[in-house]
Amino acid sequence: MKTYTIGRRTGKTICFSNPEVSNDHAEIVENNGSLLLIDHSTNGTLVNGNKVHNSSYPINRGDVILFGSGAVLNWNLIN
Repeated sequence: MKTYTIGRRTGKTICFSNPEVSNDHAEIVENNGSLLLIDHSTNGTLVNGNKVHNSSYPINRGDVILFGSGAVLNWNLIN
């Protein structure tokens, strides 16, 4: 199992400077090829237009994941 941390705080696996991204915004857990986004943010995350807020949501490579406005994660570029 591998965990990717996402946020503005230094030391995150994926770090955004966008002020609308929380310091500890979310994490993505990869387990046996399955991906799960876990949101910890103040304002939520959009996955393919669906709002995820303080909950988890299954994701797939190719999904459009938006943290704040303009902070887009292209999961296809992550190894």
